[in-house]
Amino acid sequence: MDDALPAGFEVRRARPDDAAAVAALVAASQEAFQGQAEISSASVLRKWRAPHFDLERDAWLVQTDDGRVIAFGAVRETGPGGEFEGNFTVHPAYYGHGIAAYILGRLEERVCTAVAARGQGAAVLQTWTGSDNPAERDLLRRSGYRQIAVFSRMEKDLRDELEDPVWPSGVGPRPFRPGRDDLAVYTVLVEAFGEDDENLGDPEEWSRDVVDDPRADPDLWLLACAGEEVVGVAIDSLSGERGFIERLAVRPAWQGRGIGGALLREAFALLRRRGATRAVLAVELDVAVEALDLYRRAGMTEARRIEFYEKRIAPAMDV
Repeated sequence: MDDALPAGFEVRRARPDDAAAVAALVAASQEAFQGQAEISSASVLRKWRAPHFDLERDAWLVQTDDGRVIAFGAVRETGPGGEFEGNFTVHPAYYGHGIAAYILGRLEERVCTAVAARGQGAAVLQTWTGSDNPAERDLLRRSGYRQIAVFSRMEKDLRDELEDPVWPSGVGPRPFRPGRDDLAVYTVLVEAFGEDDENLGDPEEWSRDVVDDPRADPDLWLLACAGEEVVGVAIDSLSGERGFIERLAVRPAWQGRGIGGALLREAFALLRRRGATRAVLAVELDVAVEALDLYRRAGMTEARRIEFYEKRIAPAMDV
């Protein structure tokens, strides 16, 4: 990667009081590529409180000589296997100056530093971009990233009349109880998605990194139970008037009985009671075909597509 920042710009570490400027930057990008902005200073600050993330160490701002923030990038470790996720945003008016390539280089440098400090051979850096942003997609491909997945972002207007959930006999919903239901939810996710310790960490790590994450709102989590047995889960969150269904999972032995659809409709109702006007989720295309059909039957439609990329980063590489 080219280490040189174009003339007329300077880079510095991010600070908590930069949240408003970063939110404005991301909003400008969202308006240009998605037609509407859906970010706030509060949501930026929530992301900066993520586990294994140090704002002063893991984030950078690029600004003009007069102090206007025109680019931002951040990276954090996401798993015990040394996996990292990074993201970057450049103001649409400043495309073509090489700034995105510069920020991407800083993300890779940070991963190299972490890998070298642990004596690790290499790590994987994942990032994403919208299918509506060909400039970012082309940069990633030129920089050696390979596409690993494409997700459809599905949305539903919660101001419309909502269907009542229909639960199979003997199964019903209840709220999640932090500290008591952690292992049960972890087990559902492992069984439903075929994940293991390498992806989720062990149960204690998962509780610490997910349940106790300051960005999480366990009051928005729903369980599907057959008696005392937890057979499904909907992990939801809220950002302004948007409700996010982060995970919807049903244990394999209980699938095919309508539990996923009932959980989804319960989640819609809960998010609306909490002030959401729109429900959002992402589903992997060509993989979760049955889930995609479920979401469509529940009245969700595709708003855009998100492409995920990854690259193997080694300390000896020239970044």
